[in-house]
Amino acid sequence: MSDSMPVAEAPEVQTANRRSTPWHWVVLGLLVIAHGILGVYFTPIGANVEEQNSLIGGVMMGVLGSQPILFAIWAAFAPQRFYHRFFWSLLLCTLVSFAEELGTLRHSGVRLGFTMVSELTLFMVATGILLLVRRLTRWQMKQSIESNLATDYQAYQFGIKHLIILTTIVAVVLGLFRTLLTFNGNITLFPSVAQFISFASLIVALLYPVIVIPWCTLAYRGKIFYLLLFAIITWAILDLPLILVVESQIWEGAMTGEIIEGTLVLQLGAGLSAIVTTLVIRLCGFRLVRMPKGA
Repeated sequence: MSDSMPVAEAPEVQTANRRSTPWHWVVLGLLVIAHGILGVYFTPIGANVEEQNSLIGGVMMGVLGSQPILFAIWAAFAPQRFYHRFFWSLLLCTLVSFAEELGTLRHSGVRLGFTMVSELTLFMVATGILLLVRRLTRWQMKQSIESNLATDYQAYQFGIKHLIILTTIVAVVLGLFRTLLTFNGNITLFPSVAQFISFASLIVALLYPVIVIPWCTLAYRGKIFYLLLFAIITWAILDLPLILVVESQIWEGAMTGEIIEGTLVLQLGAGLSAIVTTLVIRLCGFRLVRMPKGA
C-alpha cells in the first residue's frame, strides 16, 4: 500500500474553480435588473410624469432612451467573441424594453409596442455603426483578467448552434411584441422614410452623451482630459446646432429656448445613465483601450 501523498490539483484547475462564478457578471446582471425596474416603475409614457414635473419626465426619458445605446456599446466593444456579446445584448435589450412597455401598460396602455420597436431598431443600427467604429479606430474594451473560454470558432464566425440561439431570441422578441399587440393592435410607426430619417437623426443627436461618455469614464486616466475636451467641443459645434435644426423642422413654431431647455434636460438624464452604467463597468475591471494594428 502506497504512502504517497495525494496529487495536488493543477494550477489551471484551481484557477478554473476560483473563476466558476465571477463576481463582475453578478454586478453587471444586477445593473441590467436595475435598468428593467426603472422601465417598469418610472416610464414617463402614459404616467403623466411630464405634466407633473417636466424636469423629472425629461430626465427619465433620457435615462430610458440611453439603454439601447448602452447595450449597443457592449455588443460592439466588449471583450467577448462577437456572438457572445451580440446575443446577450440583444436578449437583454429586448427584456429591458419589454419591461418599459409593461410600465406603459401599468399606467395607461397607450402606444404599446412603439417603444419596443423603436428601441430595438436603435440598438441594431447603433450596434452596426459602432462595430464599424471598432474596426476603423481599434477601440475595444479590455479586462485586467481575461476570462474567454477556449473555442474552435473565429471572432466573427457563426455556427449552427449560434443560428439556433439567434432564432430563439428572435422568437422571444416577436412573441413579446405579439403579446403587446393583443392589448393594442393600432400601432403607428413612421408614415414616411424622410420622417424616419429625421427622427433617427434627432434621437442620435439627443443621445450624444451616451455615445461619448463611455470614452471618458472607461479610458485610462491619462486620456480622460483630452476625450472630455473633444466631447464638449463637438457637442457645442455639431450636436446642439443639429438638434435645433431638426426639432425646428419637426415642431414648427417651437421656441429656441424651449428646444434648448428640453434638450439639456433629456441629455442630463441620458448622461447620468451613461455615467452610472459605465462607472459600474469600470468597477468590474473593464477599460476602453486602442489596440495596436494587427492585434
